[in-house]
Amino acid sequence: MIYQGEEDPALYGGQGPSIVDYLAGVIGCRKRLAALSRGAADYQSVQASDGVFACLRSAGDERAIVLMSMYSAEVRTSLTLPAALNAVASWKDELTGEQVNTAGVPMVNHQVRVLTPLR
Repeated sequence: MIYQGEEDPALYGGQGPSIVDYLAGVIGCRKRLAALSRGAADYQSVQASDGVFACLRSAGDERAIVLMSMYSAEVRTSLTLPAALNAVASWKDELTGEQVNTAGVPMVNHQVRVLTPLR
């Protein structure tokens, strides 16, 4: 959630960085992935360590794990996945293009990641 004007504080005479490009990336990711735009949300199947919120989104055969760091410091979170997803060796962060594995996902302060199985 953002406040009006927070996307580009300069529009209202404020200070701080513009997050317009970041928000465009998030909206584009949501449009690209059915699991995010119209999929079911499962808040129980995926668990993350170190104060990171995790949610499994799914639509048909498509799966996406959404992670949100609640900390203002960097953490490395480990994920506990349902058996059907344990076979996935690597995941792609759809927001950064980075490849990660679930044994230790680096998260910077308040970062959001959207992970999909690397194909």
